[in-house]
Amino acid sequence: EFIPELCDLISELNEMLAEPGVEPTESSVLNVLSAKNADCFRYLPAFIRAQLLLDRDPHGNVQVAKIETEKLLAATVSAELERRRTAGIYDGAFRTQCHAYGYEGRAGLPTIFDSTYCYALGSTAAALV
Repeated sequence: EFIPELCDLISELNEMLAEPGVEPTESSVLNVLSAKNADCFRYLPAFIRAQLLLDRDPHGNVQVAKIETEKLLAATVSAELERRRTAGIYDGAFRTQCHAYGYEGRAGLPTIFDSTYCYALGSTAAALV
């Protein structure tokens, strides 16, 4: 959801798959997507395209949390380096090791405000009990 092209694609997929008669298959989706989003969809590795068409959440939206972005980035970098290797402009080695950090990746040390605020909340909750 932090990659603008994917955000546009996901928004359109959510709209199109909510319409009756549009099946969650690649061929069906490619027939109804805009040209820009269809190109974006085709560019993605097969496993990411499959993840975009998986079961929807209760509101009918793509389950963004199930999209393995780290593997998407690794696959696209690998594909680009392979393209450069065949063009003769890259001869290095590239190996990936993916790990989904989830909330840990977005978390940081609490600020002084966070610490003070939570301390006050805890003290108040303890006093009320």
